[in-house]
Amino acid sequence: MPWTFFKLLYPHWLTPSGSLGFFGTEHTRTTFFVSLPSLKGLFLSGVSTYDLTQLVVQRRDAGVPLRAIFMKRCPPMELSDVEWLRDNLEEFEIIEDSDDDEASEDEYGLFDW
Repeated sequence: MPWTFFKLLYPHWLTPSGSLGFFGTEHTRTTFFVSLPSLKGLFLSGVSTYDLTQLVVQRRDAGVPLRAIFMKRCPPMELSDVEWLRDNLEEFEIIEDSDDDEASEDEYGLFDW
């Protein structure tokens, strides 16, 4: 997932000048904004488990929690972050690489890993 897109999933504030202030920063907060507020689940790769935990916490604290994350294994993965994600999401799954291209499409629907 491109980092620029991933950053937009974090809650942020619109400052009086119209620029984005990310959740928890010290901007003059006027308008609260969350991209894709109905988003409940993600299929992704290339994001660290640390960044995922931050996203889960910030969206939960903003009142628009994620429920499920499915991710392709991307080393390194901190075991404590993986355990935290499993404890704080309804569903968290690490999907192993498959040599069978058709299996990923059939098993997971729209996404070809």
